[in-house]
Amino acid sequence: MNRERLVLIGLVFSIFVIVLASVVVSTRLRQAHNLVVDAALASREIHRISDLMRQSSNDLTRMVRLYALTGDIRYREYFQEILDIRNGLSPRPEEYEEDDNYWVNLLATGERLGELGPAVSFETVLQESQLPESELALVRESEKLSNDLAIIEEAVMEVIDGQVASSGGDFVHTEETIEALGRLYDAAYMTAKIGIFDPLSELEEASERRIAAVIAEREAEHRGLAELQLGLVIIAALLLVGKKVALLMHWRGS
Repeated sequence: MNRERLVLIGLVFSIFVIVLASVVVSTRLRQAHNLVVDAALASREIHRISDLMRQSSNDLTRMVRLYALTGDIRYREYFQEILDIRNGLSPRPEEYEEDDNYWVNLLATGERLGELGPAVSFETVLQESQLPESELALVRESEKLSNDLAIIEEAVMEVIDGQVASSGGDFVHTEETIEALGRLYDAAYMTAKIGIFDPLSELEEASERRIAAVIAEREAEHRGLAELQLGLVIIAALLLVGKKVALLMHWRGS
């Protein structure tokens, strides 16, 4: 009788341990799943930051070319605003990130999308992203190259400024302004432009490799935990059967 009671108690205790272990495994499974989700969100964040940098560079190019072509001062003002938004010196429009055609829409309609939000520098956006420092360095390199190109663009606009000032509001191209306009399309400019995007491509490739490794590791852990959980369920079922057999023997012995 005492032996049967001990067997019964042991079975109950074993089942309790199995259930507890199963709960722990289930928790780890959820954690592994959440880490995979976080990795996917990190991938989206990387592409968001990369797109922001590319878009701001392209918007600067669009504005300086329009100004050099037409002498319309609003394009020069938009150029400066784009830089100021990126540097956190001007308010960032609320729709700035959601709509990469913000400036195209403004040029076409004269209307801004959404309201102006607080001034947030691109550096602040980078810091809030919590990307690895090696990847942040690539984005900062791209921004530096864009700022370097802006020096060339500013020099071109100064030539146009001079013609705008001397024309009395009737802008006319001269040999000097045509030469300045050509600097925005020559091989040196295009090479510098491509150079801005190279670190962003490297960023995306590096981050995708990192995230793919994380996902592969978590998926392997997920499979291992799922197999362990299945094993625990099978053991629990066998112990439950054993418990019923022990109870039956206990009752018969009584």
